[in-house]
Amino acid sequence: MRPREDQAKGVLKDTVAVEFADDFGSWVGWLVPYNEPIVIVANPDQDVDAAITQLAQIQFDNVVGVVNDVSGATLHSDFELLDTEAARAVLADGDLQVLDVRMPNERAEVRYPGAVERFVADIYTQGIPAELDRDRPVLVACASGKRAVIAASRLTAHGYDVRVVNPGGIPDLVPAPSGAAKE
Repeated sequence: MRPREDQAKGVLKDTVAVEFADDFGSWVGWLVPYNEPIVIVANPDQDVDAAITQLAQIQFDNVVGVVNDVSGATLHSDFELLDTEAARAVLADGDLQVLDVRMPNERAEVRYPGAVERFVADIYTQGIPAELDRDRPVLVACASGKRAVIAASRLTAHGYDVRVVNPGGIPDLVPAPSGAAKE
């Protein structure tokens, strides 16, 4: 439940990185098998009780522990957070693959040309898209950065070199049509 900036520095092995917010319980309920034992990983200043309450509201009552200090732990799966401007620059300069983890209805509104598309929850149920080359960096994007971070933790755990658009996302990266201005 640590903030995405801390998750970008690394997560504990076999964790599902869901930043704490009002929808924390919903995302955990979507991504973690029902009643799987849960250990919450939080920063010392985070309200773990609020997270436990959200989990209880969806009948996830199997919280078996809390880790609130990862300073001595071996972290893996680090990734880089890029603001929209930096993401545009690396896309223009590099050999990055783009993974769009937004919902299908969001993708219907605007698509990034050539992006691999898979909703973040489907990465957990269907796996990482076979179209992604593990030997090339992946830029992961959604619309705000939240879902992209969740996906990034999964990809880096499987050996991918990941960058995440945060804040912002695909709608901010799509090139404007010729002659059109983009706000």
